[in-house]
Amino acid sequence: MMLKFRKLNDDDNIKKISHWIYSTDVVFFNRLFTNKTNSLEAIKNLITSDYVNPYHRKFVTVAYDDKTGNIRAVALSFKGNEITVRDTFNAFKGTGFTNSRNLMLYEYASVIVTSYLKNNEYYLASLYVDKNYRNRTIGSKLVENVKQKARQSNSSRLLVDIEDDNSSMADFFKRFDFEKSKLSYHKLIGVQYGFSTMVYKIK
Repeated sequence: MMLKFRKLNDDDNIKKISHWIYSTDVVFFNRLFTNKTNSLEAIKNLITSDYVNPYHRKFVTVAYDDKTGNIRAVALSFKGNEITVRDTFNAFKGTGFTNSRNLMLYEYASVIVTSYLKNNEYYLASLYVDKNYRNRTIGSKLVENVKQKARQSNSSRLLVDIEDDNSSMADFFKRFDFEKSKLSYHKLIGVQYGFSTMVYKIK
C-alpha cells in the first residue's frame, strides 16, 4: 500500500472521522458534551465550524491509500499562534451541545490556547489509525509527517499528550525522540486528567 497525506476534503466522511477523534479522548468529550451522541455531532460541528478551533478542518491531515483513496488514519495538529481563545470559545459554544457554563468553557479555551501552548510550539492533538490497518507503520509515517509540518512552521517544539496508564503509547512516541515533560495542565472542566505531556525538541 502506497500511503499519501493530504488535507481534509469537503467530500470526505466527516462522520467517520468524528468517530475516530472521539475515540481518542472519550472522557473529555463526554464530560463536555454529556454523551457519545452529542459528542459526535459536536465534533462534526467543530470540524466544519466557521471559527478556527483545535478540531477545525484546516488542522486535519488524512493518510490515505494511493490506490483506493480510502482514508487509513487521521491526525489533528496545529501551531499555537493558529488558534485564539475567542474563536475556540465561540466554536465550542456554537456546537449547541456543551453542558458547561460559559465561564467554565472559556476557562478550557484559555488553558489550551494561552496558558499551555505557546505561539511558537506545535501540538499533535489527535492521532488515530483505522483498527483494520494497525501495525503497518501507518501511525509512524503520520507522526513523521506531523514532525515535518512542525519543522516547516519554524516551531521550537512539538507537544503531544499521553494517558499516564498508556505505557505502550509513551514508548511509541519515545521512538520518535519525544521526552516526558514536567509540565502538567490536565485539570479541566472539573476533572483531573491522567495525562502527561511529551515533547519533541525541533533542531
